[in-house]
Amino acid sequence: MILNYRPRLSTLLCAAVCALVLTTGSEAEETVPRSGIFILIDISATWLSKQEEDQNNRVLSEVNRAVIDLLSKTETPAAVYVITIEADSVLNRPLCEAVYRRTLLSSGTKAKGEFNRREELVNYLDLCRAAVLRRPPAQWTDIHGALDMVSRIVAGGYFTHRYMFVLSDFKEERPKGDLPRISLTGFRVASIYRILQEDSRNPRGHEDRMKKWHATLNKAGTEKVIDAVDKTKFAGSVVRKLLARE
Repeated sequence: MILNYRPRLSTLLCAAVCALVLTTGSEAEETVPRSGIFILIDISATWLSKQEEDQNNRVLSEVNRAVIDLLSKTETPAAVYVITIEADSVLNRPLCEAVYRRTLLSSGTKAKGEFNRREELVNYLDLCRAAVLRRPPAQWTDIHGALDMVSRIVAGGYFTHRYMFVLSDFKEERPKGDLPRISLTGFRVASIYRILQEDSRNPRGHEDRMKKWHATLNKAGTEKVIDAVDKTKFAGSVVRKLLARE
C-alpha cells in the first residue's frame, strides 16, 4: 500500500510519464492521469485521538464515498493520493497512491496500484482508512508542508482536473521557519473541518482560523474552496459543490 515518493514526481506519475514517451495521440491520453484527487488528513493529537476514533472512522469512510462519487463524474485515468498532515509533511511520502481508469472491461495487465473496477478501489481505500487510524498521533500539524507536497506532485503531472479534500481542525502547529511558496492553480478544495472544544467557547477564533486558510488557499491559486463540518454526512453535497460551475 505504501509506495515510494520522490518530492518532484511520484512513482505512479513517473511510470505514466514514461509511458507517454512510448505512446502517441489518443493512446497517450488514456495513459496519463488527467484528474488528480488529493486527500490530506490531519494526524495530530487533536484530530487523531483515541477518544475520537469512532468519529474519525466515520469521517474517513465518508470522504472515501465522496472520492468514489467524484471519480464517477470526472475524467479518468485519475490519480488518488492520501497524504498525512504531520511534522515536516513535505518530507514524508503519500501514505497511499492509486490510479483509477473507468473501463467496461477489466485489464489483465494492470500495474501495481492501478484499478479499473470500482469495487477493487473501494477495498483499497478502506485498507488505507484502516492504515490512517493505526498511525501514532503526530506532535506537529504542518498543513503548509502537506500543501507543498501536493503542489510538487502536481508540478510533475498532467492534471487537467484537480481536487483536494483537507480533513483537519486547521489549527496549524509547525516548527519555526519560512513558509513554503505553494502553487495550487485550478484546484477545487473541500475543507472538512472539525470544531474543537475551545472553538465552542470561542467561536470567533474558529471563524478567524478558517478565514486565514481560505486566504492562504486563494492566494495559492485555487479555483474554489468550500467548507463542510466533519460531523455531517457531507459526501454528496461536497461533490456537488466541487463540480458546480458558477
